[in-house]
Amino acid sequence: ILYLQASSNYTMVFTYDKKYLFSKTLKIMEGRISSEKFLKISRGMLINKLYITDMNLGNLSPYVQLINGCIFPISRRLQVKLRNEMA
Repeated sequence: ILYLQASSNYTMVFTYDKKYLFSKTLKIMEGRISSEKFLKISRGMLINKLYITDMNLGNLSPYVQLINGCIFPISRRLQVKLRNEMA
């Protein structure tokens, strides 16, 4: 699993080459996966730490980039928490 993305009352689970739709909220899915392997970068997005290739936690436009080239913005609210987790 590369990342999970909220979609209303569903969760999209993305692997390197496929995506799957689960009829569970992201909050429920978050409770079922290892919090040691995943980072919450916004209210609707969980990223697998193993597949992060680049991360910018600067003030202007924080983002995370995955091994497949996808780039996702990091919410301002979670920036400080992520700095502490990644230190």
